[in-house]
Amino acid sequence: MRLFDTHAHLHFPDYGDDLEAVLDRAHAAGVCGMVTIGTDRETNRAVVAMARRLPDVWATVGIHPHDAEEATEADFAEMERLAREEPKVVGFGEMGLDFFRNLSPPQTQRQVFRRQIAIARAVGKPLVIHCRDAHEDTLALLAEERADASTLGSSSHWPAP
Repeated sequence: MRLFDTHAHLHFPDYGDDLEAVLDRAHAAGVCGMVTIGTDRETNRAVVAMARRLPDVWATVGIHPHDAEEATEADFAEMERLAREEPKVVGFGEMGLDFFRNLSPPQTQRQVFRRQIAIARAVGKPLVIHCRDAHEDTLALLAEERADASTLGSSSHWPAP
C-alpha cells in the first residue's frame, strides 16, 4: 500500500539527529511522500528549506493559533511570497482556532485565521486547519469567509503519491 502523510512536523528538534532514518523507516512502511507543516515565522522558513532539499517532502506555510499574537505584516507577506513562488508549498496553514490553551487571545486568533484564509484564496492554496475546543467558531468563521473548494485551491495542488 502507498501512503502519503499530509501532516508531519519534520522540523521538530526530535528528528534533528535522525531525520534521514525517520524518512527511511517511513518509506519502508509505504509512505511515498509527506507534507511538513509550518506554524510560525521560523518554522515556515525551515519547512520550505526542508522541502526544497528532500524530494518526497512538501510544505505548507502558516501561523498556528498559539502564535497568532506574534504575527506581523512581514510574516503575512513572507507566507504569501513563499506560497506563490515555491513550487513545493502546497497549502496554507497550520491555521485555525485553539480555545483549549488560549495562548493567543481568541479575537486575535480569529483575525489571523481570517487573514490567512484571504491569502490562501489569493494564491489558490488549500487550507490546513487546527481546531481545538473551537469547533462551532471554526465552522462559522469558515462559512463567513466562504472558505470552500469553490473559492480556495483544490486538492490538485497536493502532490500525487
